[in-house]
Amino acid sequence: MGMRPNLSYSLGSRNVFIQPACALPAMNPELKKEKKELLFISVIGIDKKGIVANVSMFLYKNDINIEDIAQKIMKGHFVMTMLVDMSGCSCSLDAVRQGLDAIGKDMGLKIQIQHENIFKMMHRV
Repeated sequence: MGMRPNLSYSLGSRNVFIQPACALPAMNPELKKEKKELLFISVIGIDKKGIVANVSMFLYKNDINIEDIAQKIMKGHFVMTMLVDMSGCSCSLDAVRQGLDAIGKDMGLKIQIQHENIFKMMHRV
C-alpha cells in the first residue's frame, strides 16, 4: 500500500505528528477518472498559528484535494470554509470526521464537515 510519509513538526514547545486516517492504496493518476466527492469543511475558533497548516496537512495526508478555500479573521476569531474533493481518499467519511475532530480538539477549534449531497438536499426548493 502506498502511504504518504508521516510528518512531524514543532508547534511551540510541542512536537506535532500528523498521520493519515488510513493507508492510501497506490493509485495510477491516469486510471483515476472518478466523479468528485465534495465536502464542505468549516473551521471556527480563536486565531492562532498553524490552523491552516494542520487542517490542510491532514487533508494532504489522506489524499483529499482542496478545491476552494476562504478564511478570515473576525475580531480575533478565525473562520475558514473549504470545499474539498475526497474522491481520491480511501477512508470513510467517518474516519475523516474523526481525524478533523482530533485536530479541532487539540487546537481548541470547532471543525464541521458536511457532504455536498446533504447540503444540496437541505437547500432544495
